[in-house]
Amino acid sequence: MLREHRFIFNMIWLIVLLTIPLPLIVTIGNGLPEVFGSRVLAINLGVFAYSWMLSAIFLSSQPKWLDRIIGLPDMYIIHGVTAIFAVIFMYLHDQLLKSSGLISLTGEWAMYIFMAVIIYSLVFMAGWLTSRISILMRIKKMLEKNFKHELSMWIHRLNLIAALLAFLHVLLIPYIRSIVPFTILVVLYTVIAFGSYGHYAYNKYINVQVGLLKNVRKVDSNITELTIATSKSVLRKIEAGDFAFISFPNIKGMKEPHPFSILNIPERDGYVQMSIEGVGDFTKNLPNLEIGEKVNLTRGYGVLSSMIEKSGKNEKFVLIGGGIGVVPLLGLADKFDNKDITFLYTVKKDKKLLYQEKFKLWNERSNFESYSQNGRFTTDQLEKYLPVGKEYNYIIAGPMVMNIAYEKMLKEKGIKKNRIFYEGFNF
Repeated sequence: MLREHRFIFNMIWLIVLLTIPLPLIVTIGNGLPEVFGSRVLAINLGVFAYSWMLSAIFLSSQPKWLDRIIGLPDMYIIHGVTAIFAVIFMYLHDQLLKSSGLISLTGEWAMYIFMAVIIYSLVFMAGWLTSRISILMRIKKMLEKNFKHELSMWIHRLNLIAALLAFLHVLLIPYIRSIVPFTILVVLYTVIAFGSYGHYAYNKYINVQVGLLKNVRKVDSNITELTIATSKSVLRKIEAGDFAFISFPNIKGMKEPHPFSILNIPERDGYVQMSIEGVGDFTKNLPNLEIGEKVNLTRGYGVLSSMIEKSGKNEKFVLIGGGIGVVPLLGLADKFDNKDITFLYTVKKDKKLLYQEKFKLWNERSNFESYSQNGRFTTDQLEKYLPVGKEYNYIIAGPMVMNIAYEKMLKEKGIKKNRIFYEGFNF
């Protein structure tokens, strides 16, 4: 299943970058009058830019079917990189093809707004990027005291205005508008992208799933465990190893949904449980919540559970958790007691190892081994504890630096990339 995930991820890249723009390129190429032949390159750059802009909007609507195939973090990577490509092509289009009046105004404003949103998002919302580039992370930490998550979400939505301006820009060009098949496709693509986002916004803000806070418990000095009671229909939509977005509609500063990993097996247990580290205003307020507080929560997101479910009978799993990243792996270890699992778990030397009672219980299973300690495993320890073989799949959950380091080490040991998986849980 891990091999299949990588293949599908690459295929979606191909679809977004080439297949989706292709019908637009073909129809405009067939319908463009010969007198405008010298503008073909510039026009095609604009077509690619607009189709990628719409693709980015569609992906931001978090389509469930796509999330369950590649996962939301990978979807957001495609979303972010596609938007960057769109901005680059928009700029080239603008430089190569000059216009005037409303045509020029709508096109340039679309480009400026979209460019500004992309630059802002690369700092404040692209965790997949800031976790890899230290200078961006430092800028983010310096500025995020003033630019709260809720404000960032509203700024990010300005890309909808940019897309509408780009749509008007296209329709205002007479010789483009006269190409009927192309115009129909442009309208269709735009309706699909905005319709998908509208459906997402409806479910997020109007048709919300409601729960009640059943328990609030400190499991370490800076880690809070939440237990949320909700309906059976909601519980069925959340798997072990998933993450879900929660918000508290009656509490100021906690109304915008934030994603957190699922600790337990919700449908079996009859409730949703999360363990959350206090790293920002939202999470640091969690210990102050009162039992009975109303909670809005989404369905589950993620692919970890389905990866293991679809694995072969003889496939084995190594779960590697670091710090609070261990949370989704605990649910997987609990759920898949029929699988051969080796579990490696570390925390910083001044932190507490969480849920050791669970590991003690699971270690009684003949097909489960675990190794937990404060501080990193040494090279000698990893040689002893970490199984290596073609039958093993490796799921890593922790800080991005740790994820990348383990991936590099496993590759050096001969493990193929399609046997290694980690979710870049940074939004």
